[in-house]
Amino acid sequence: MRAPSAVGAPINAARLRRWALDFSSYRHQISERAVSDWIDQFKDDRDVAARLLDVVDFYTIDRISGCFRTVLASLPGWHVDPNRRAGKWRFAAMAGSAGESGDAMMHRFRVANRLDGAKYSELFIYRSEILLADLGADDTLVLIDDFIGTGESVCLAWKRAFEELVPGIGKVYLLVVAALEQGKQKVETDTSATCVAANDLVQSDNFFAKENTHFSDADKEIVLKHCRKAHKNQPQGFGDCGLVLAFQHRCPNNSLPVLHADNGRWCSLFPRHG
Repeated sequence: MRAPSAVGAPINAARLRRWALDFSSYRHQISERAVSDWIDQFKDDRDVAARLLDVVDFYTIDRISGCFRTVLASLPGWHVDPNRRAGKWRFAAMAGSAGESGDAMMHRFRVANRLDGAKYSELFIYRSEILLADLGADDTLVLIDDFIGTGESVCLAWKRAFEELVPGIGKVYLLVVAALEQGKQKVETDTSATCVAANDLVQSDNFFAKENTHFSDADKEIVLKHCRKAHKNQPQGFGDCGLVLAFQHRCPNNSLPVLHADNGRWCSLFPRHG
């Protein structure tokens, strides 16, 4: 987590412009007015809200693309030249059903790695084609997604949709842009996939953790108070992950609810739906 602005820094037009520009590519348009209105919900705690915005870790499409290039290049045995690869390779979305994040990330992954040409089409398959690909002990299946939080959704999708498709495949990787340390551990314990993340999130990435030294205990209590208003059942985000993470296409529910919750009590800056 990067350091926020100094306590008491003015919330002026320049600062509002910077936030709006930083988050301008989010799936819902974020204007200076939207940022100002979001901060105003904190009332007397506007300074803490502003410093919270300073540390939001926002992933643009370009940043996501760079992450996908990094993780693919790190895999042993991969090469764009089929004659220099170790065994047969196939790529599929880590999605239990149509329309999940893995589907969108698959296209981004192909473009990022310049594998979107017709000559590379055989590398990319649907989940239903994994058995037909006839991958063996010398081959590799790479599953693509954006994020691992607690690991629960990945493990559920694995059990429901992938577990019976992968026995006999030499290596199965799950490639993601970012992953929580504990989520990766759960996935690797409960599945046969090896997780590879461009960015590994640690305890200090949890806003409420003692390892986060950028905010005082009093600041954390203030933010928690507003998070309870935004989502009384999961005030620290799903799984109590306490993240301040947002992707251009969606904000994970593991992030603080003041960032993504939309209801009669709170208006989010990074709405997850609609």
